[in-house]
Amino acid sequence: MRIVQGREVFCLNEDSVLLANFPALRPGMSVLELGSGTGGVLLLVYLRRRGLKLTGVERDKLALKYLRKTIELNDLSGEISILGMDFRELPPEFNGKFDLVLANPPFQAESGAPAPAAENKRVSRVERFGSFGDFCMAAGKLMKNRGRFVFIHKTERLAQIMETLREHSLEPKQVRFIHPRAGLPAGRLLMESIKNGGAGLTVRPPLFVYQEKSVYTEEIAAYYPEGADA
Repeated sequence: MRIVQGREVFCLNEDSVLLANFPALRPGMSVLELGSGTGGVLLLVYLRRRGLKLTGVERDKLALKYLRKTIELNDLSGEISILGMDFRELPPEFNGKFDLVLANPPFQAESGAPAPAAENKRVSRVERFGSFGDFCMAAGKLMKNRGRFVFIHKTERLAQIMETLREHSLEPKQVRFIHPRAGLPAGRLLMESIKNGGAGLTVRPPLFVYQEKSVYTEEIAAYYPEGADA
């Protein structure tokens, strides 16, 4: 399994791996990723569970070029569909179609701290072409009733995240806090919300990335598939 990517765009990273391994998957599910980049999350989800109906949407032309090459190189055109457009502009025919929507949205508000100088990386990290509210609005429209919206984000924005989800009828149901190592505070979180879900949030056990410097915990190491190449 190979992923085609370049330094000019936001590539497969640790966030992608954690996101792809968080949601429960079952055969036959229709899954959409908002802002698929070069396709790392889609490939990892495909490796976790065959028999899914996978769709990715990406607006950046260069990332889209790499994404389509990745699908072609791995002979997955029959498994993964790609839409080359802004996820905020998907036509009504896609509304209510998906069981699961995935997203690794930009963590940083555009009015926040300085962002990467490279434009392609900037749009992946800064809310210039999609605020978290835009992601929630799109997920709410595109999912079936009781569909799940799963994403990764910064813990420092948790209060805003919860408020924004509920503004779009997405009820937070599961959260898992990501810690660099045991004894260090969480900086990121994984969350699952359900469209028109009832109240009740489960906090899952913490996820520790490293057991010591540069050495992954057993759980994280198991997330990285053998034979994958970038």
